[in-house]
Amino acid sequence: MGSYASWEKMPLELFEKIANSLFSSCYFVDLQAFPDVYLPEEIREILKILKKYPLINFHILSSFTHQDKKLWTDILEISPMIGFYIEEYAQESSPQLPRDRVLSPDNRDFIRKFSRLIKEKGFFYFIVNLREKSVFHIKEIMEFAIEAGVSEIQFKTMLIRTLRQDEVKMSSHELDAFLVEKLSLCVELAIENKIRLTIDDQNLISQIGRKKVVQAMKFQNTPFVPPFPLEGALNPEFSTQHNWNSLNKRVSEKSSVAQYGKCFKPFHHIVIDEKARVGPCNFLLDPDIFHLEDFDGREIEELWNSKRIKEFRESLLNSNPSDKRCMWCFKNRFFE
Repeated sequence: MGSYASWEKMPLELFEKIANSLFSSCYFVDLQAFPDVYLPEEIREILKILKKYPLINFHILSSFTHQDKKLWTDILEISPMIGFYIEEYAQESSPQLPRDRVLSPDNRDFIRKFSRLIKEKGFFYFIVNLREKSVFHIKEIMEFAIEAGVSEIQFKTMLIRTLRQDEVKMSSHELDAFLVEKLSLCVELAIENKIRLTIDDQNLISQIGRKKVVQAMKFQNTPFVPPFPLEGALNPEFSTQHNWNSLNKRVSEKSSVAQYGKCFKPFHHIVIDEKARVGPCNFLLDPDIFHLEDFDGREIEELWNSKRIKEFRESLLNSNPSDKRCMWCFKNRFFE
């Protein structure tokens, strides 16, 4: 099971309770924060907790706001996969963060300073959730990724094309044409520089050129890829009876929800936010979590098999989602 924890504002006591209750059943834990994407103040205490679970593949997502070399060295010992968010999520709740931070000199200096360290221990990539400002800096962000030497860049378009389209003052047709033009340039740059590039929307991919986008998606230039799941994380008896690579390939193929017609996320993951609210998917966090249950110290079996979560899974099995973000995935999502 994988778990997503929205941890930036999560009280340390709650984080420890979640770890004690759920982590022993997880092989993958994604630690991210919405709506702000910076590391929690108690990050060093959290790292102590994470060290207790050496068989979990931890994945930390952050902005560039912490630039302490010793801290990142410690993080990389636990999480060799680092995802950096490229967007302007700093809202009124975090006024100390610059709005256009992805393009700031401080962020560029940070990448130049620490990219070698990160590459020695693992790999890092950019996640570009296109929003009000970042959508107008697509080419510049891509050039920044090339300069930084990232292994991968992911362009996420769901929010800008659903709940936040009014931010850009464009019609759907105008926005599509704009995205196709800018992302086409990025695909060319990715192929030229051998950087893996992904786009989540199959309709945009068709307009850009499916063959080219798939070519950009196939680059694998990570110097270090940890085994997934980590050796020993699965029950030995299960491991001998089932080929993990085959299982993982089948799950990965089903991440293209629009092609497959079903969504694997709620059968594979749960999400817990800083208020202990439980949801089914990390794409259902902005502007608010799709709230199905509350974590109250229950064991994973009870939470995983709750009535509301099972009903939600059934709605997706029947290709009948009610949330607008889920509807977008069933119509458009090509890549996670």
